[in-house]
Amino acid sequence: GFRLRFLIHMATFTGLRMSELLGLKYEDIEKTPSGYVLNVRRQISEITRFNEDGTKTVSIEAASLKSQSAYRTIPLSPALINEFKRHRKWHKEEQLRNGYSTDYIFTTDTGNFYYKKNVRTSCERYYKNIGVPNKGMHTYRHTFGTNLYRKGVPLKTASDLLGHSDISTTAKY
Repeated sequence: GFRLRFLIHMATFTGLRMSELLGLKYEDIEKTPSGYVLNVRRQISEITRFNEDGTKTVSIEAASLKSQSAYRTIPLSPALINEFKRHRKWHKEEQLRNGYSTDYIFTTDTGNFYYKKNVRTSCERYYKNIGVPNKGMHTYRHTFGTNLYRKGVPLKTASDLLGHSDISTTAKY
């Protein structure tokens, strides 16, 4: 029943950064002859603007990825696709119930983008309620990298899947 359940699954089994997860659209998951893949094409960015009166306004916008290597395709497991289908069904029902429409996979219950801080706070609260220590969202990215290593995936391939521009960053995982 946790709203961000699928986001956590995606983080764990794709290694995406939170900004990339929040920028995913349904069209980014594609069926190919060899199975389903995820095309990482955008991220969300929180933009701070300072007003004439000295106050600031923060908005969220879809944006380009931070580097060319961040554009990538990640194969998805059948188990993750089952979770995707479950999430999509739930999300469609919520959109009908709440009267909004969106192509983005992860939105608030009104169809708006999430602020990253709100995702972190929600996860911290959830983990506290179920008695699990919170390690932060980036832990899922490290888990993905570690699992690739344990399965014998070559470092260069792991680096590509994680969207690192420098292989030495992947080696630290």
